[in-house]
Formats: sequence, C-alpha cells, structure tokens
Amino acid sequence: MEDVEFSERCRFFRLCCFSSYNLLIANFEEVLSMDTIIRETLRPFGITRNYRGYPQTVRAIALVLEDESRLLNVTEEIYEVVALQTRCHPSNVERNIRTVITVVWEQNRAMLEGLARRPLLQRPCAAQFLSLSLIHI
Repeated sequence: MEDVEFSERCRFFRLCCFSSYNLLIANFEEVLSMDTIIRETLRPFGITRNYRGYPQTVRAIALVLEDESRLLNVTEEIYEVVALQTRCHPSNVERNIRTVITVVWEQNRAMLEGLARRPLLQRPCAAQFLSLSLIHI
C-alpha cells in the first residue's frame, strides 16, 4: 500500500516538474520571440548590433511593452532597470539610447515621421522614441 502511495507521489512530482519546465520554456520562448520582433522592428531604421545602445534599446522597448506606465518615469523604471541588466550606469544607458535615436533621426527621419504620423520638428526624446516604437510593434 505504501509503495502505491509513494509511486503516486513520484508521478505527481514528475508531472509538476514537467509542467513547471514547460512553463519555463514557454516563457523563455515568448521572451525570445518578443526580442526577435523588437530587433526586426529596429532594423529598417538602421539600428543594428554595431551600436552600443542596440541591446539596451531592445531591453528598454521590452520593458515598455510589459508595462506602458514605465514611460511616465523613464529614469527609474527603464534606465535603472536596463543598467542593472547590462551592468552599467543609468546615465550610460540614457546616452546610448540617445545615440540610437540620433542615428535614426539623421538616417531615417522620414521613416520616423511616418511612424509618428506627423512631421517632427526636433529629435524625439527617449520616452517619445520608445512610445513610437510601441506603435510600430
């Protein structure tokens, strides 16, 4: 009788572990696919891996996709989080994202204005650029 109960517990434990593993894999694949979507969105703008701010911009957009209210407090909720993830200072994240925005502004201004659906008189700030990126994704 105890052997049957023990084997049932083992079976239950294996099912739980398998379910947790599948959930973990599904979440990992979802994150990977979201990163892929973000990267494919940035490519037409001329933003590629050769910019230091590329991975930081991808992570910032991913954070905003998770919760749009982060745009209300960019310094604490985006720059600091991305800085922790990439092991640098938040001011470096801000500067690198600004560099990416400058590249888009100088090389693909028309495309950026098309995304905004209005003429842009000046280069967008980081929060505006991240917001525009959300519209495109």
